[in-house]
Amino acid sequence: MKNCPKCGVELADEVTVCTECGEVLEVVESAPEAPVVNDKNGKISKILGIVSIVTAILPMQFVAFITSIIGIVFGAKEKKATGNKKNLVLNIVGLVLCFVVPIVSVILVVVLGIVLASAGLGFMEDFMEGFMYGLDLY
Repeated sequence: MKNCPKCGVELADEVTVCTECGEVLEVVESAPEAPVVNDKNGKISKILGIVSIVTAILPMQFVAFITSIIGIVFGAKEKKATGNKKNLVLNIVGLVLCFVVPIVSVILVVVLGIVLASAGLGFMEDFMEGFMYGLDLY
């Protein structure tokens, strides 16, 4: 309920003209309320994304894979609710790293072994000779 500013009569909220004196009342429109967004999905997705990246860099690819998949699910929920896709991308990076890091590690070990074997240095010579024979590189 509201009161007329001119005569003081009590009026219903939806009335725009005073029924007693005819005063035109000021219409005050309330701003629409912002939807309440549950940021729980975003927090979970961010934590899982960080864990998946760290465990992908460490030799824990299975943990990285599982955490990034779960993080992608929470990130997708967050993107749908808020439009924020940062945490979704973070988890996708973790998923990619859990496949890229082992491949790069193997390539580096093989290249290092070949370099050491060709230089006649170190303990890797016999191992790499057997490895290269197995790949039919001789």
